[in-house]
Amino acid sequence: MKKKILIVLSVFIVAFALTANSVFAKESVFANVIPGDWFDYSGYLYLDPGETLHVVVEAHNSANVYYEVSDNLGNVVSTGSVTDGGRKAYAKGAPVGKYKITLWCDSWGPVCFAEAEIKDY
Repeated sequence: MKKKILIVLSVFIVAFALTANSVFAKESVFANVIPGDWFDYSGYLYLDPGETLHVVVEAHNSANVYYEVSDNLGNVVSTGSVTDGGRKAYAKGAPVGKYKITLWCDSWGPVCFAEAEIKDY
């Protein structure tokens, strides 16, 4: 009897820990353009209820860098550009859903180096 109670209690503790961990998890996804490339895109980030989408884009030794944040249906929720050596960071209200960031340079070649991140914190 004690063994059954211990097993049931253990299952509840593990289930709660997994649920609490996923509810309070902080997520971020990245896109990086390195010399020799001209674009990249991130995986998807899931935005939970009550969370805000945060966008960070940096251009290092690059020509102009452009970015686009879109949802999994292809709807664009934010776009912009960053000049060489620049950085842009801002919060964007968005509905619950999946989002990715696409990053590209205005010229292909060894001069393009940029990174972008979207996160829910």
